[in-house]
Amino acid sequence: MTYADIQDIQRRARDGDAEAQMALARVFDGEGRHDIALEWLRKAAQSGHAPSLTALGARLLVGKAAPQDRQSGAALLAAAAEAGSGEAAGLVAVCAAAAIGRPQSWSIALDYLQMSAELGFWRAREQLAVLTPDPAHQRMLLDASPAMPIPWKDIRQAIDLKPLLQIGAHEKIEKGPRIAVFKKFLPDKLCAWAIGRAQPKLAQARVVDPHGPAAFTHDARANTGMGFSFIETDVILQIIHTRLALASGVGKSQHEPTNILHYAVGQSYERHYDFFNPEAPNLHERALQGGQRIATFLIYLNDEYEGGETDFPEIGWRFRGARGDGLMFMNVNEDGSVDPRTLHAGLAPTRGEKWLLSKWMRDRDVPLV
Repeated sequence: MTYADIQDIQRRARDGDAEAQMALARVFDGEGRHDIALEWLRKAAQSGHAPSLTALGARLLVGKAAPQDRQSGAALLAAAAEAGSGEAAGLVAVCAAAAIGRPQSWSIALDYLQMSAELGFWRAREQLAVLTPDPAHQRMLLDASPAMPIPWKDIRQAIDLKPLLQIGAHEKIEKGPRIAVFKKFLPDKLCAWAIGRAQPKLAQARVVDPHGPAAFTHDARANTGMGFSFIETDVILQIIHTRLALASGVGKSQHEPTNILHYAVGQSYERHYDFFNPEAPNLHERALQGGQRIATFLIYLNDEYEGGETDFPEIGWRFRGARGDGLMFMNVNEDGSVDPRTLHAGLAPTRGEKWLLSKWMRDRDVPLV
């Protein structure tokens, strides 16, 4: 962007052009001047400009380069939805599903998901297609023809989330650490959804730095993955989060962001602990400040590979789940002390590719990101 371009944006922003005000906010954000950017974004939003309302609402919701204010963020997103933003309606649906900034309600979540789809937000249509029990409705939703009339109300009313919010029995593994296996924990269609959401945004997976605050790439972890911030999630991912909370007994507020992991042939994650090791000063401090990772929950998202087991060398046990199976293990003993028997590794596939959903859970609430 040239100097003349910026001058023109500033002139139009001062004249009240909401598009220019939002563009100017992006310029200041790019310069690291987030306070000024926030002021311009607020001005744009005050005019009822739906994209600015959406951007400001999402920003306040998670406190990204702004003071966190969940209620205001959710309210701004609702206003953006009323102003015609399908993206904002989709985010309100997520807020209602997760009880962030507004009361929890699956019914309201589905109402806003319908609204989002009607406003043209394609991801909302895809979610409705996954959730509807009617194949004819599914075909309608995935048909890109704009001329086809969609019976939105009928589709919304036919969706019943109760089966997806009920958890079956699990098998305890008597090997020392507290380990549980959940057979067919996640339906195939939700496994496919998780893979599809992550696939376009895979990046090299990182490990926690025992000497500093940042994570970094390391030869010990060769796989790729994607981590979902709250505003990158959707209603279907929130259904998965709820299932994880019900199965584990650990509330969603204590869950770290979901990670989808991908292993190609030969890619592995060498032996490691998921808990913050108290013998490493930086990790011990991290556990004191932000909470210990008390549990890990893995969901195996596909079948089309060989090898790739999760290996627990201290107890001589390996597990390779079928599509949809869940594996949960407590990283700490009942007294809260870390359990070194949970040392584990993600072995490399010898054929095909492996997909996993990984969720870490802490002993206290985790900030929303």
